[in-house]
Amino acid sequence: MRILVLGLDKNILNSSTSAYRRVFSYSQYVDWYGVLVPNRDSKKIIKDSFLVLGSGGSWKIIQLCRMFWKAQRIIKEQRIDVITSQDTYYVGILAIILGKITRVGVEIQVHGLEKFNIIRREIAEFVLKRADSIRVVGSDLKKYLISYFDLSPKKFIITPIFVDWQAIRYKEFDYRIRQVKRDHFIFLVVARLVSVKNVEGIIRAFYHVHKDYAKSQLVIVGDGPLKTKLMGLVRELGLEEYVVFVGWVESVIEYYRGSDCGVFFSKSEGYGISLIEALACQLPVITTKVGIAPHLIKDGRNGLFVDIDDLESLERMMKLVIINKEMLEKMKKNTRVCLEQLPSFDRVMSLYLKSWRRVVRATLKKQKQL
Repeated sequence: MRILVLGLDKNILNSSTSAYRRVFSYSQYVDWYGVLVPNRDSKKIIKDSFLVLGSGGSWKIIQLCRMFWKAQRIIKEQRIDVITSQDTYYVGILAIILGKITRVGVEIQVHGLEKFNIIRREIAEFVLKRADSIRVVGSDLKKYLISYFDLSPKKFIITPIFVDWQAIRYKEFDYRIRQVKRDHFIFLVVARLVSVKNVEGIIRAFYHVHKDYAKSQLVIVGDGPLKTKLMGLVRELGLEEYVVFVGWVESVIEYYRGSDCGVFFSKSEGYGISLIEALACQLPVITTKVGIAPHLIKDGRNGLFVDIDDLESLERMMKLVIINKEMLEKMKKNTRVCLEQLPSFDRVMSLYLKSWRRVVRATLKKQKQL
């Protein structure tokens, strides 16, 4: 099979990143694999039957236009069998239009709908109803999309995201996170700074925790449109010295390993890679019952559950892990037991291939109509 991905992750253009290594590993299972992403730079990486390409263009609309023209050329030159989009919105529209023009089947990947609003809902409906296959990361997301958009269940395939937790387990790390306030209890948040992740709720709960336990600190790893607002909230609450915004980092392993407890307070979650990474690093977690969390966390054994938007419960649990060191150590020892059930890379790739074969059949059907 010959696959063209219309992606979003600009880190793929850097061959030293985990994102690049991940997509390159996918290429080993097909005849040709290319990734095209919107980016100011038109950087190109070619390796055997593998291509990574930036669109080029200063403005987003220009980038999308260049993606369209470059994708058309690639589809023709490489005789593409499957167009797959990592976006349900504007890049997704691009994929649907390209599929219509070139008579190539389209797969749409859905990891979540964190930017969901009226306009984007209309776009998502347009894209999903015209896709030949819809790949989702969990059954909850599948049920939601079927119900909300009145989609056929036959279109869907559930494909978990592969996380090499054993590699994370043995990866070298240091404790640079401990260079500041070494004797403090460190709560760690790893998330995009968007409303669905509810980092604001974590900050507000931490405010009350810190009043009772002065030697506590909140470290936030990630970036996003709410960063300025959240930093303003921290100043308003007088927590500048105790809440650290790290920003986006390529590897978060040292932060997982150097912290005492991870906090995940999302209102919804497609899957939960950060949760898996935390457990792989033997970091106990406090989390809502979203995404993969209910399948991995045994309440009180390797983590603690709180209800969505329940700030009082979150505050209680954060105080509990500080007080009860014996429970924290017990959870730390049990973090990896649940990870054995996660699918292997070969298993995940078999599901990718199943979805792509479905799209190939749709491609052949479209081409027969010519």
